[in-house]
Amino acid sequence: MPTENSSASSALSVAVLFELALLGLSLLLGWLLDSWPLHALRLQWTALVYGALLALPPAAFFMALLRFAPGPVRQIRQRLDHTLRELLGHCSIVDLAIISLLAGVAEEFLFRGFLQNWLTSQLGWIPALTIASLIFGLLHWITPLYALFAAAMSLLLGWSMYWCNSLLAPIALHSLYDFLALIYFVRVLPRLD
Repeated sequence: MPTENSSASSALSVAVLFELALLGLSLLLGWLLDSWPLHALRLQWTALVYGALLALPPAAFFMALLRFAPGPVRQIRQRLDHTLRELLGHCSIVDLAIISLLAGVAEEFLFRGFLQNWLTSQLGWIPALTIASLIFGLLHWITPLYALFAAAMSLLLGWSMYWCNSLLAPIALHSLYDFLALIYFVRVLPRLD
């Protein structure tokens, strides 16, 4: 029978490998299509601060939705209870922080640093933002409503990159949002009956 430490270590290992694979994919696609994600990464304190501040309203909104679980949100809670809580329930706060940071970096390198920038060079920034957000939402499909929420979140992530002119803004936004949501869901929110 696995122990809590081995379950947490296994979950962390799977998450790290998955996010590193996404990071590698973003770099490979960027190299192949001449849309290098690192070109969008500008180290600016303002981008970091704005990204972190932009994470707070959607995190609070999502936490409130999960707490009260109206109508179709109840289905999201049930699916998350049976998957996310089982997978990450034994992880420490540090483990959840590592997972959140890696998800923020890897997914933003792929969706904003590569995909959105490449689509912008092909179609312009509004179609690029829209298409990248739709793909992001579809790849985060848990339920139709959750995919819609993820696509809306992706619009905010993509817009933050344009507004701050740095990939650091959506990385900070995504990482902090994931961390707050994971802490709340795994450590604070009780299971649905």
